[in-house]
Amino acid sequence: MYSIEKGRRHAAYGIVLAEPNSEIRRLFSRLVWQVYRVRARDKPRLRIVRAFGAKMMRDLLLYGPFGKLRWVAPLRYLDGISARAWVRSYFDGHGDVHLSTVISKCRVRAKSVNLSGLESLKALLWTFFGIVQNLQAQKPANPNWSQPYELNIITMEDLLKYHRFVGFNHPAKLRRLRRVVELIDRRRA
Repeated sequence: MYSIEKGRRHAAYGIVLAEPNSEIRRLFSRLVWQVYRVRARDKPRLRIVRAFGAKMMRDLLLYGPFGKLRWVAPLRYLDGISARAWVRSYFDGHGDVHLSTVISKCRVRAKSVNLSGLESLKALLWTFFGIVQNLQAQKPANPNWSQPYELNIITMEDLLKYHRFVGFNHPAKLRRLRRVVELIDRRRA
């Protein structure tokens, strides 16, 4: 986050989206404009989009803390539609689909170093969509790094629920999820 004070940018009034997919960066820019009338600046070489706006930040800060170790799902502000959008956006950025020819090895997963954030995401998935997942600690790639955690959606029923109720905006992740659903449908046939 960044702020603007006397023409200078500081760390409280801006959002940076780091995303290699140009389609997602364009979608983000369009949504920021539609909701806040703030023009986001795409930096394709850096694979980021930046948006600055005091009104935007004041609005977003109402929904909870920011930062990789402090965020939590804003459960008390969500209904079914906004919960779907929140989960979808989180998994678009921090999730992936592990695809395998063996269905029991297919999964939708999300990673974070924020355990309380993933626990709130787990509660959100269960409360709004009845999706069961597991949460595991992973081994850090470097002993000096923070402890990473991984939330996994594993069972066929829960993968189908995720596809039906949440899904992805990210085109590549959506294609992989559809492939998992095709594998499940073929197995059930």
